[in-house]
Amino acid sequence: MTTNQARVCDKLKHLGYGRKSRIRMYGEEFDLTSDPRFVQDHLVVVDAVKTSSGNSQLVGIPLMVVQMVEQELRAA
Repeated sequence: MTTNQARVCDKLKHLGYGRKSRIRMYGEEFDLTSDPRFVQDHLVVVDAVKTSSGNSQLVGIPLMVVQMVEQELRAA
């Protein structure tokens, strides 16, 4: 992971996409079980458990959120 990717992941954690957070995304509610991580250049995922079914799955953080964080860090 590059330094810039690590900064993006840290910012995403501060926005509520970190381990032990509960988020609502894609019309579902999830309990996050990992911190964000890059799997491709602009694809960031977290491990999550869907609260309605208890199923574990990999959930992508919306690209618009990732791009917003990247732009904010470039401007800083």
